[in-house]
Amino acid sequence: PFYDSDANGRHGVEAIRTKYGRDFIVRPIEYPLGLKLIDGTVIKDPGNLWEALGDERFAQFLIQQLE
Repeated sequence: PFYDSDANGRHGVEAIRTKYGRDFIVRPIEYPLGLKLIDGTVIKDPGNLWEALGDERFAQFLIQQLE
C-alpha cells in the first residue's frame, strides 16, 4: 500500500513494517519536494503524484524508488 507523506502516512508505513517486515520489504516512498499540481496543491499522496506526473513518469518514479 501507498500512504500519504504526512505523519499518519509515516505511521502507517511503520505499522505495516512492524507487522509484515519479516515477510516483505516495506519502504516509504520519498515524494519529490516542491512538486505541485496545476492548482497549487502540494503533492503528498500517490494520487496527486500520479496526476502531476502522468502514467509513464509515475511508473518510472516508482521503479526508481524501488531500486
